[in-house]
Amino acid sequence: QDEGSDDAHAGFYNTLADIVRCASSSTEESHFPSEWEHTPQNTRDILLGGISRIAKESGLWISGGGMHERDAPSSPGSSTSTPRVYNTHIIVNSDGELVSTYRKIHLFDVSIPSQNIHLVESKTTAPGTELV
Repeated sequence: QDEGSDDAHAGFYNTLADIVRCASSSTEESHFPSEWEHTPQNTRDILLGGISRIAKESGLWISGGGMHERDAPSSPGSSTSTPRVYNTHIIVNSDGELVSTYRKIHLFDVSIPSQNIHLVESKTTAPGTELV
């Protein structure tokens, strides 16, 4: 599993290198880091196509960390229409087929006023609605 990167593309290519290493060993699956992909929808589709191809060619199942899907609904009761994303985890089988999609349901919202800490994932991420 890749540790992630501040540069989304560098992290993605490091992860691809990890998949190639897994394919040449006895490993049967590979896991992407959480929130590895922060790119526009058309690029996301290209990356998903690449992951599918790599899974098929390598014979590996790939666990696709947290891909950000656009077009999630705005926050309920919000006076602004700030766009949000879904934090989506994908599973691609060794035939290159997308077999499972999970949109993160429990979002990390915590406030510690005494330390002026306010982490509100739900401002930018919409919760999913289905368990997988």
